[in-house]
Amino acid sequence: MSKPDCPFILWIDLETTGTDEHNDQIIEIGAVITDLDFVEVQAFASPVQPSKQVKVEKLDQVVQEMHEANGLWEALFERREGDVMWIVEHDLIEWLDWVWPPGNGRIALGGSGVSHFDRRFIALQMPRLAKRISYWSYDVGVVRRFGRLAGIPAPSVTSDSKTHRALEDIRLHIEEARYYRDLFEQLGVKDAEQE
Repeated sequence: MSKPDCPFILWIDLETTGTDEHNDQIIEIGAVITDLDFVEVQAFASPVQPSKQVKVEKLDQVVQEMHEANGLWEALFERREGDVMWIVEHDLIEWLDWVWPPGNGRIALGGSGVSHFDRRFIALQMPRLAKRISYWSYDVGVVRRFGRLAGIPAPSVTSDSKTHRALEDIRLHIEEARYYRDLFEQLGVKDAEQE
């Protein structure tokens, strides 16, 4: 089997004020670059100050309570000037360039739900980053849902384990990806032995 052109995966997790990329905003970005064996190479995380248009009283109650409990809410309101969206995106791209310079081509996006959730926010609110990632993703959430449908045993790492802090959640997604990779490898060995 041929390897992808890029020897890395860019794992992304976003925390947001809600689920609508047009009206809600990214409030934390986590990113981890791994090699194709899911070994961590570099990590990046930053809160993102919401713009003044975000009104605290309009936030989803569940989202606000979750981020008050996990400490993100407090981190957001420390009001560091460098945490505005365009600066965080700039810093993230500089960090990515260090491992995978733009002339090398696009990098694969990895995570859980990145295909249908994070990618929408990235496309609209982080257009420079969107240009750096491939059109396809390694989405462990899709594998998890298909595994459930197919009766594949669930990993011990589940969404119940999540803190909903971006970097911590990414590392759980990577651990879950390792679980499925190992499971698929075992199935491959078993099939080969039966032939």
